[in-house]
Amino acid sequence: DDDTAYLSWTPASAGNRKTWTFSAWVKRGAISDEGFIFSADTSTGSSSREGFRFESTDELRFFLGGAVSADIKTNAKYRDASAWYHIVIALDTTQVTASDRFSLYVNGEQVTSLATSSYPAQDFVSDFNNAAIHRIGMDLQNTNNPYDGYMAEINFIDGTALDPTDFGEFKSGVWVAKSYAGSYGTNGFYLNFSDSANIGDDLSGNANDWTANNLVATDVVLDSPTENYAVLNPLETGDNTTLSNGNLDVTLGASGGNWRTVKSTIAPSSGKWYIEVTAGTLFSSLSAGVGVVNVVRDVRNTYTSFHSDGYMYNCNGNISSNDSLIRTESSWTTNDVVGVALDLDANTVRFYKNGVAQGAAISGLPDASYAFTVGGVNASNTLFSNFGQLGFTYTPPANHLALNTANLPDPAIDPAQDDVPADYFNTSLWTGNGSTQDITGLTFQPDLVWGKARSDSVSHN
Repeated sequence: DDDTAYLSWTPASAGNRKTWTFSAWVKRGAISDEGFIFSADTSTGSSSREGFRFESTDELRFFLGGAVSADIKTNAKYRDASAWYHIVIALDTTQVTASDRFSLYVNGEQVTSLATSSYPAQDFVSDFNNAAIHRIGMDLQNTNNPYDGYMAEINFIDGTALDPTDFGEFKSGVWVAKSYAGSYGTNGFYLNFSDSANIGDDLSGNANDWTANNLVATDVVLDSPTENYAVLNPLETGDNTTLSNGNLDVTLGASGGNWRTVKSTIAPSSGKWYIEVTAGTLFSSLSAGVGVVNVVRDVRNTYTSFHSDGYMYNCNGNISSNDSLIRTESSWTTNDVVGVALDLDANTVRFYKNGVAQGAAISGLPDASYAFTVGGVNASNTLFSNFGQLGFTYTPPANHLALNTANLPDPAIDPAQDDVPADYFNTSLWTGNGSTQDITGLTFQPDLVWGKARSDSVSHN
């Protein structure tokens, strides 16, 4: 959102303004940040603008006529910045029943728990699919409220209200993407961003191409619903740390004197992995570091401590673990690329500077899940991480992989083996009776039960 980046398009003529479907896969960058996914209006800045967005409180909201003609908002909050969400909205205002005129689906399931449910009038004519400006990733009211995150596989169907099964499917209980095979209608379009030189290229056959605004070829990355890459976790920022560029870059603020660190959203426990971090502005020769951390024993400490069971390559050249100096190698500074090779089969970690190994691999890492981590002293440092979605600057060590879900080993609960997650983890809702009762509805006997009163925000048990 710092780039005010978006796609824009004005149809040559109006399509079906009563009936249409929008489908997109999205992965959030900034959390608790208002950002438009899709918007339309007859005139920029009009208070009657129509849109679909994340609220600053993390719900999804759809409105027509400046929220006067329709306003639908979810109770659910969408705060997982490590996940791709498949979102489908289907409008059909010709329906007699009000609630049938608008449907919202997330990951194949219709969202029916709504905080606001003001549906459009029968035969309401929206500005979506009108011969008016449309934007993806931006409000129509000037350039306010830009969406922060990733998008993939965007389909718009003119004239038909479709189910999510036209764009995805369940495989052993897991919702996955599939190609749309139907008709697009006159104003329909399909954007998959496969051509980084023509980011808004429509592949539906309609040539309804979109204009890229403040987007360049390097904004097209490999991260996708089928190869979900690690990013830095925005839910653990704080203490004047700021993430940007799709949660790949971190800036540490200019106050305080303690270590500020951010971990990757994926923490493998086996396999061989490689990442790169490019140094931006560094406050001093000992103010920033790159490394790995045992996520089970991760403890935030002061300036003198990086992590428990953590291994860090500091910009002054020190390689240390748990406050203990292991050895000193080459220092690194602005524009240098720090590589980290983590081998969890041999339990080693090795650091690189601009493709050159910095001494031998460090051995003896305890068996655990490890996250990659970046950070330093809170003093205006900037670090640019790359888990493989940008393409690596240097060739990774032999058999070391980019950190994405497609490269992870098959899980113990494996949809490919017809394991259904709901057979191992599920939610059961009940109303208390002030006495004892049996809670039913699960297909298994739980080993761990986490209970919470939905009417109380601090009642976890």
